Amino acid sequence: MAVSKRLRYEILRRDNHACRYCGAAAPDAKLNVDHVIPTSLGGSDKPDNLVASCADCNAGKTSSLPNAEPVVDVDQEAFRRAAQLKNEEKQRHDIIALHLCMVWEWAHEKTGRRPSQQEKRWFMEETYKVLACGYSGQVDLTEPAYRAGLQNALDLQSYIQLPWREASAADGRFLATIDAVEAWSSAWNHAAEDRDPYLRETKAVVSVIHKLLDAGRNRTDVTYAAHCAGSKLSLDVESFLDSAPETTKGGAI
Repeated sequence: MAVSKRLRYEILRRDNHACRYCGAAAPDAKLNVDHVIPTSLGGSDKPDNLVASCADCNAGKTSSLPNAEPVVDVDQEAFRRAAQLKNEEKQRHDIIALHLCMVWEWAHEKTGRRPSQQEKRWFMEETYKVLACGYSGQVDLTEPAYRAGLQNALDLQSYIQLPWREASAADGRFLATIDAVEAWSSAWNHAAEDRDPYLRETKAVVSVIHKLLDAGRNRTDVTYAAHCAGSKLSLDVESFLDSAPETTKGGAI
């Protein structure tokens, strides 16, 4: 069940309209309600698993009485468990990224050209962006890394393929996220004059994209909205959903 506007406001009120992660407070920071343990990892929509965090706030302030009792505080054990899960995920990503980089470098050298250290860093950055998009048991990333190396390419996502007859819901979500992130990142790179998006910014966009896809928004609209957000150097993909042209409406995830 989605978090209601009333509960969103109650969480923000409980947390004094300040991010529980970094302390940034309204009105200087835009706030949202975040799951401490993500729903994809078994987290619930109960108040003890919800905190105020830096993001655009869609809360309905008028949905709750100012003198109402605060909702139950966040479970501190949830914070500890979330930190453990994030650390485990980072370790998995580090191992996978290192493996893929070794495969890519080996294939790269088969062409007679050794990649530079800068190229290795770029490939690793792109690989971490792909890993941030989620997980799909049917998607083999080793072969795409090998083919990217043979082409002396720096990106991994362009070489990922999956026979749709074998695609599960998780596979479709993973590939739809990669497409949307690539659209956002490409638009960002075209619009920005000084830098590429940071990995933390990519992860924030991935989180929004996952929420939109899980809420049933179609793949085409989400990808288009991601492109629009990137062109404005924005992380707020959701606010650009209504800008999708009618010809893109109705695409399936």
